[in-house]
Amino acid sequence: GIELLDKLDLLKLIFPEVDNLKPKTNGHKNNYLHTLEVLDNTSVFNDMKLNFCALLHDIGKPKSQKFINNVWTFHYHEVIG
Repeated sequence: GIELLDKLDLLKLIFPEVDNLKPKTNGHKNNYLHTLEVLDNTSVFNDMKLNFCALLHDIGKPKSQKFINNVWTFHYHEVIG
């Protein structure tokens, strides 16, 4: 469903926090694809709470992203999220 919302250009309207996980620059992990993988991995448990947690687990990363000493960091993304 998330990928379909993205293809229809509705993800940024319905769930902008997830849409913001897409990389804006090159050189660091694609948190959007990572989130989809985590969501896919948790879907086998058929637990809506777990799936929702998987979907939201990294939403604080875009606001916490910094490039320090040639490394991307996401300090306190779990608090921001």
